[in-house]
Amino acid sequence: PGQIIFLAILAIIFLQGDRTVAAIAATAFLVARFQDRKLAQDLMRIAFNYKSIIIFATLLTLIVFGKPIYLSVKDGDMTILTNSFTGSQISDLIYSLEPFETFDHISNVIDLGISIPFTEFLKSVLGNALVIPSLFGIETNLYNLTITNMLPSNLTYGVAGNYWAHAMSVGGFPMVAVFSFIFALSLSAIDKKLVNRRGFIRIGLLITGAVVAIYIHRNGLDNILSFVRQIFIASVVIHFGYLIVRKR
Repeated sequence: PGQIIFLAILAIIFLQGDRTVAAIAATAFLVARFQDRKLAQDLMRIAFNYKSIIIFATLLTLIVFGKPIYLSVKDGDMTILTNSFTGSQISDLIYSLEPFETFDHISNVIDLGISIPFTEFLKSVLGNALVIPSLFGIETNLYNLTITNMLPSNLTYGVAGNYWAHAMSVGGFPMVAVFSFIFALSLSAIDKKLVNRRGFIRIGLLITGAVVAIYIHRNGLDNILSFVRQIFIASVVIHFGYLIVRKR
């Protein structure tokens, strides 16, 4: 029953236009499902397992046709979905996928000469150590704010971000190398910690790893850390709530 309720909530969120939550949840599920397996030995068996095929097909559908499905449901016009199967529409659909759109940030940072002072960068990153950074006047979405202000159009939403463009804006190619190290190290560390963790700690690590792996392409480091901060706060609150309920 719990899984059915969870899937129902994911479906509702997806139909409201948010594909990210579904992708993050699916990634966390796959990591938890295959964490203890030796993938090098079991790869073929897993790949041709009917459950794996269903999961892969579902993910592919969400990634490629998520937006047309959402727009069709929202507008009550199924032709939006059916038209997306035509050749030209499929090409436009692929080009409009978030990884391609957010990749454009890199050229924008270079062409517009966007530069974030290192001290401001540190403040935006380290500000996530606070529960509510905004109370102290700290902006933990500094990259997004910076590039939004630099764009010729007056855009206030939908600009998102890019992890590698953020690195470029802070310190050029050397900072890109540093960000690459941080990205690989964080996923490797989380994967190793998952092996011996259980309960709310394991769930928190799973969600954090899934957010980093899936959502990092459209966020700066400061904003990704703000998500990690929220996951940490929620995990602590849920854990203490559980302890109180269990004692009673």
